[in-house]
Amino acid sequence: MIWKWLWLIMLGTLLAGSTAYVVSRNMIPIYRASTTLLINQARNPAVTDYSSILTSERLAKTYVELLTKRPILEEVASRLGLAMDEGSFPAELDVKPVRDTQLIELSVEHSDPRLAAEIANTLPEVFIKQNESIQLSRFASSKENLAKQLAVIESDIEATQQAINALQSSASADQAELARLQTALTQYQTSYASLLRSYKEIRLAEAQALDNVIVAEPAKVPKYPVKPRKLLNTLLSSGGLHAGRGVAFLIEYLDDTIKTSEDVSQALGLSTLGAIARFRTTQDEDRGIAAAHPRAHFSEVYRTLRTNIQFSTVDKPIQQRPFWSQALGPLRGRAPL
Repeated sequence: MIWKWLWLIMLGTLLAGSTAYVVSRNMIPIYRASTTLLINQARNPAVTDYSSILTSERLAKTYVELLTKRPILEEVASRLGLAMDEGSFPAELDVKPVRDTQLIELSVEHSDPRLAAEIANTLPEVFIKQNESIQLSRFASSKENLAKQLAVIESDIEATQQAINALQSSASADQAELARLQTALTQYQTSYASLLRSYKEIRLAEAQALDNVIVAEPAKVPKYPVKPRKLLNTLLSSGGLHAGRGVAFLIEYLDDTIKTSEDVSQALGLSTLGAIARFRTTQDEDRGIAAAHPRAHFSEVYRTLRTNIQFSTVDKPIQQRPFWSQALGPLRGRAPL
């Protein structure tokens, strides 16, 4: 059956492959630019190694999610002058952490290779800036309060020092007032040193708690498109081979015509007397096939058929009616012999 319908199977495969190639060739080429980010996690001496590993994995997954959130994408689109239709970013993003590392791979796909590289490089810049601002906001209020207190104490120290200098320059200086001012100056200086130490400690804690994100490998302008894959699409279109084979099986399944001796036995319950193959006719066959080709194999088939008919009617001789009787037989309600 496969050999019989091989032309249909090959035709289906050829049509499917040609269609896939033409469609792939007419598709808009898509380029991919990739950037690699390195995450330097903030060190905490109180955290064990196992907890640090879990924290690193969660931090990488968190950054992967944040890189594709709306605030980041809107800022990138604003910098590059891109329009976000109904909140959708005009490029396809793929962000995934590299297993067992502190790396994140960011891929951008777009029909413009230069724009794909610009997005891949701008997006980490925006993310790093916003991430730092979010983390620094935790210490901003404390630093602001300490800075205000330091400014007030600096003003008090300066005013007290000026008052002491004025008393010391006068001829009749009040020693009691001078001693009070010097005591107050000492207290102001002590408070200033304590506040300054607290301010430095907050700055140190801020630096230790800050997760640093670095661009390990910036994106370059891609030279070759990644989509469509013409060869792969053409090879995958070999499904036409299966489709053609399925059509051939369906045709064979729906075909109920009689072709072989087995079909006659199954359909009618009768045995066949002979089978004559098709052959080309010639002009000599007007005087009979066996007479024109006495030694041909199909002539022998006719002789075999004659012998089988004779043996099948041993008990009852064969009766042959004239051609006009055979033609009128169906009209009389009888089938011709």
